[in-house]
Amino acid sequence: MKNILLLIILVLVLIQCTTNRPEKISYIEIKHVGIEQKPVKTLFISTKVVNIDVKGNYFQINNQKPELLTGRDQFIFANSEYSVLQIDDKTFQKIIFFINQHLYFFDHTAKQDSRDIDYSIVIDGVHHDISYERETVFFSQMILFLKSENCDKKSVEALISDLGYVSQIKLSF
Repeated sequence: MKNILLLIILVLVLIQCTTNRPEKISYIEIKHVGIEQKPVKTLFISTKVVNIDVKGNYFQINNQKPELLTGRDQFIFANSEYSVLQIDDKTFQKIIFFINQHLYFFDHTAKQDSRDIDYSIVIDGVHHDISYERETVFFSQMILFLKSENCDKKSVEALISDLGYVSQIKLSF
């Protein structure tokens, strides 16, 4: 009797472990929040396909919790002013590592006066705001770091290409 009960519990645990659950796909969003004469595309970076669904006043990325559209977001999604970059896992993790190790570049108090903020880098809902003065140095150092870590060449080159509009990065392998 004990063996049957143990077997039933084991089967239930296995079923629970193998049940398909919606997977939270982590992505990095680099969006322009400063003042610009022309539209600047938002960049979504992920290791997987990024699906963006806009319905009414909400947008949803990869079936995560829907978020309310801001005026800027409405323009970006309505006019397809965004790009999606799918990169390898190592490069993705190194970008997150670099951002977390270089928090001094970011202004987490600038919400009172956002006129100095040019870009916001969003990782899992956490905003890292970077000023006009620091953006070029930050993105250039990030690219150099990725190269020094021997990240995937194609991923880094694609990132350079997509970030070229950010601060005119002209770094190559």
